[in-house]
Amino acid sequence: MRVQKKEQQDGKIEMIVTATPDELAEPLQIAQQQLAVHSDIDLVTCGDLDQALAEAVDESFATSFIENSVMCALAPFAVTQEQLDIVMEPQTRSIGAPLSKGAEYTFAVTVTCKPEYQLSSYEPVELALPDTAMTEEEIDEQLRNMADSYATYEGEGGAAVKVVPEITDEWLAQNVPEVESLEHFRELLREQGNRAKTHKLEDMKPYLTVTELAKRFEGAIPDDLFEYTHNDMMRNVTAALMQQKMTMAEYLKQLDVDERQFSMQMMMQAREVIAQGLSLDALARHLKLEVTDHDIEQVLEAMAPGHAQDAREQYERSGRMYQVIENARRNKANDWLVKTARFVSA
Repeated sequence: MRVQKKEQQDGKIEMIVTATPDELAEPLQIAQQQLAVHSDIDLVTCGDLDQALAEAVDESFATSFIENSVMCALAPFAVTQEQLDIVMEPQTRSIGAPLSKGAEYTFAVTVTCKPEYQLSSYEPVELALPDTAMTEEEIDEQLRNMADSYATYEGEGGAAVKVVPEITDEWLAQNVPEVESLEHFRELLREQGNRAKTHKLEDMKPYLTVTELAKRFEGAIPDDLFEYTHNDMMRNVTAALMQQKMTMAEYLKQLDVDERQFSMQMMMQAREVIAQGLSLDALARHLKLEVTDHDIEQVLEAMAPGHAQDAREQYERSGRMYQVIENARRNKANDWLVKTARFVSA
């Protein structure tokens, strides 16, 4: 793949990319197969795919569909090859001769370079953490929930009533014989609760520390990055709702907010997500952190537990390893934040 770069004044870079026939082969085949499925062509029985597409699909539409698919597939490889640090998706456009099997293909890719922001301070963060000790009220609530789970109906027909047992030494001896008494059981609940709350708080430290770091973020977020992130988050919400077979209206009713309120909440979240990511980038740059293969493996394992190698192959085949490297660098900066943070009691 040959790439010619030209920097633009708005922080973007235009690349003129020329792909060889070998580099085009796989994305072209995938694009044709996608077009066939889109056009209700049976890939098993159609015979010659080129001929089937020519007979079933308008030529101008087929050319546009296939070229767009191929350009989108190849653009990440140009980003990776040139080692560019970008935000948002690469934008592609066709130039010159149309795509043809067995020939080189040249197209344009425009990317937005990641802005380099500064933080007001690079010192370790300090933040207050909530107490992880179980309160008597929380233990009482657990006992009430346990009693409710053992409730029985007594009586017949319409006269039946739900009877909730009282948790006593005697009741525990019959139903939870491994505990010695109610006082002993409360101590067990306290220990379990303390461990659970401590573990949950440890899991939250990366989020808490980066949230604190983002307060030091300085600079204005570009409108196009803000809009892109907001739209991406909305697409993720919509996809998650489709999996749950829930409409947006039902989801908003569940949240007890209207569409305008939800949109505002998502805009605020988008701003926070961007600020956190760029703050970690600034910290990593300040600390001169280098991403190792071990760091990359950790990210891949978190993405696909037990299938890190498969995930790596997928990212490498799509040319999107730069996304994994970005996550690894940010994770490394976040690890430094957690390790150096000063935690005080709230």
